[in-house]
Amino acid sequence: MISSLLISVNTQNNASIFNENWFNTVLGFFLSVLVYIITSYRNEKKSKKNEIKNLLIQISYNHHDFFTLIYIGAYNKEKIDYLNIRKNIKNMSFLYLLPTNLKMKFLDLYKIHNGSPEYYEENKDNIHGLLCDIVNILNKYGDETFGYK
Repeated sequence: MISSLLISVNTQNNASIFNENWFNTVLGFFLSVLVYIITSYRNEKKSKKNEIKNLLIQISYNHHDFFTLIYIGAYNKEKIDYLNIRKNIKNMSFLYLLPTNLKMKFLDLYKIHNGSPEYYEENKDNIHGLLCDIVNILNKYGDETFGYK
């Protein structure tokens, strides 16, 4: 009797750890937490991108003339209206609301237009490239920014 009891206890100890109920519970818990963390991270990242997109749409609607000049200048180098871009850049009040990559492009454009006349003439050819970069960055957030497809 005692030997049969010892044999049954010994076989229970040799049972696979994967057959234990507590292991399945702990594994299920960790998998659930992992899925929750990944889902939360992806949703937060998506909502942040949507917030930036909505902000850019609002800014482009409020400064429609300026963004139209940027759009036209980006797609046709001969139609860049340097004078109106310069006027609008001096009145640019939304710069600090922009995402960092877009803010840097606008700052470069601002430096060219508000530099010395010599600096402006040296860097005038870079304006088209900056306008193209701005349009490309805005298009990453969606075509609704300009309303064109």
